[in-house]
Amino acid sequence: MPGSSSTFTSDLNLVPECVGQFTYGVRATCANLAATPELTCVLEMIPALEFTFGIADRVVEYPANWSVADFVVRPTIAESAGNPCFPNPTLGFSMGVRHDPALLETLSIAPTPELAQAVGGGIDFFSHDIFPDGWTLGVLYSIDLPLISVPIASGLPVAEVAYRTSCVLSGQPPSLTTLEFTTGGNDLGAPPVGNLVVVAGVEFAPILIAGTLDLTPVPEVAFVRGDCNSNGDLSITDVVTTLNFIFGNGGIANCLDACDANDSGSLNLADPIHCLTFMFAAGPEPSGPYPLCGLDPTPDSLGCAAFTACPSCQN
Repeated sequence: MPGSSSTFTSDLNLVPECVGQFTYGVRATCANLAATPELTCVLEMIPALEFTFGIADRVVEYPANWSVADFVVRPTIAESAGNPCFPNPTLGFSMGVRHDPALLETLSIAPTPELAQAVGGGIDFFSHDIFPDGWTLGVLYSIDLPLISVPIASGLPVAEVAYRTSCVLSGQPPSLTTLEFTTGGNDLGAPPVGNLVVVAGVEFAPILIAGTLDLTPVPEVAFVRGDCNSNGDLSITDVVTTLNFIFGNGGIANCLDACDANDSGSLNLADPIHCLTFMFAAGPEPSGPYPLCGLDPTPDSLGCAAFTACPSCQN
């Protein structure tokens, strides 16, 4: 009622050790000494909590004859062991990361198996956006009651972000670049998505640790597995080239790794059979790198002297 309100200061001094709820009653008395009904208040006390978002430094090697290399980055979340009631149950988080668009491209973003295991089932909300110069991610473990909460005691990898290096690296010396978490006016998206962790409905801004990438050219030659004649197309001629080379019928193979279709580390009859079953019998595709140019993920003694279908790329 007009004129009946006033302000007061409570003498309660609640300093909780952990997140929790406290209930107390308030009784106001008007000037005529007529007491009003008691009002019950519920306070949710949440201490300041410290979290850290981090990206590990790493070296990314790319072949000088192609310059394109695909790699995966796994951002982590960690809670400070000094927090009250460590580890605290998180309900979700959001993050944004920028990169140099002249050097890198974001290909895809997916939850890590570690995050799925920590949640204990399907993640109800995992939404991301990819921009030319970065990406954003929002995660809510559950959207139905009761809400799922997840303690994050150590550096938990929460996303697998696939990147690709750019063709402008071709023939260049090593480059250092940074994957940097967004802050303030550096945010991405509309509305902008910031970096935060949610505990009991309250958001906490984490400490942000950027990752440095050392993009380094290597002398290894990029190739496409299965393309034994290095013409840029997987066909029956690759099978014939492989057979002629294996059995000494004049076959020429400048990239033995490309002829090793099953990536066994040796050339034998199983390799052309692998290609034939893939092309005509719905068999498994050649082991990576396929279908794009790339380096051998399992280096062996075969090697690759030259592969003309992966020339130095140009933008």
